[in-house]
Parts: sequence; structure tokens; C-alpha cells
Amino acid sequence: VCSARFSPLPHPHTSGNMWLGSCDYIRRLRRPAGFAQDMESVRRSWAGSGRRCPVAVGCDAAMNGFGRYAYEHWVHSHPTVVPCDVYDGPFVWGYDVPIGKWTPKLVVGPRFPLEHYRNGGLNGGGTLRFKDSVEKVWEWRLHEWLTLYNMAPPNNSWLWKFFEASDAEVENAGGAAAGGVAAVFIIVIVAGL
Repeated sequence: VCSARFSPLPHPHTSGNMWLGSCDYIRRLRRPAGFAQDMESVRRSWAGSGRRCPVAVGCDAAMNGFGRYAYEHWVHSHPTVVPCDVYDGPFVWGYDVPIGKWTPKLVVGPRFPLEHYRNGGLNGGGTLRFKDSVEKVWEWRLHEWLTLYNMAPPNNSWLWKFFEASDAEVENAGGAAAGGVAAVFIIVIVAGL
């Protein structure tokens, strides 16, 4: 799935919902007409297990891909997604989109390290902070994939590499130990989610 900017946070999405995807991939997705309800089911099952949303206070729709934001999240919701983007500028996510001429430069996967997205982006906002760790965000996404598609990302997916690299960034900064992503995955599978 290619767009001007793919953003893995606050939820995997393309701001403005304009993208190009292969028919083979799109066929794997749940029906878009019911996707907002599907995401609400994910939220309810998460909350029913006594957990809170890892992104923003009160399971905010915009920060978690619920409500109308489910439709920006839909095309990137499958665990086998291979995103790409073509905008070379500093815009990360939101609606203050770039205006003017620019030359497309293709990058497969997220263009920036996870910390740039996590800290509210490079586009001047910088005010949004995620209240939980990267491991909690990963745990939420695993729950979503298992609930919607009954599968986790393949072992060779960019998703594992991206979130594990983020673990290493946190460890180098004196935070949690690396390897948390794999540990969370094991916990989620053992819990039968």
C-alpha cells in the first residue's frame, strides 16, 4: 500500500486516506463498510480484559483508529501490510499536510524511526506524548490483528524489525530492556487472545 505518507502511529494510517494498493492485498482486508464496528469490537474486547488503550487518554478515536478514523486505518489494518510512502519532507502525521511542489522519493516501510512518530512527529506539533511504552502499543496492535484477522505479522515482517529497533532505541536511552516486543507476543499468544 503506497501513499504520500504512511504513519505507523498513532495507529497505522495514511492521513487523508489517499493510497494505492494491490488487489491481492486489498482482498485480505475486512469489508470497509463494517470496519468502524470491527474496531469498536477490538476496543471492547481489550477493555473487557481490564486493559486500557495504550495511545492517548480514554481510548480517543483519532489516536486509536476508531470511529471515522477507522477508515484511514483500514487499508493498513492487516498484519501482512507492506507500506510505502513517497513524500520526502518532514511531515509525519496529522492534517497540516505539505503544500507546494515536491519530488516523490519511494521508501518501503516507515520513513522515520518510531520515536519521531511517537513524539508527535517532526512537523512542529510535538505536543502529543504516548502515555505507555512501545511494548504496550505493540501489545495493542497484536490484539487488534488477532481479533480482526486471527493472525500476527509474519516473522519476516517489517513490523517486528521496526518495533524491535524501537526497543533498542529505548534501551540505549536508559529505558526498558530490548526484546520486549517478542516477550509481549508470547504473552498475548499464551493468554489465548
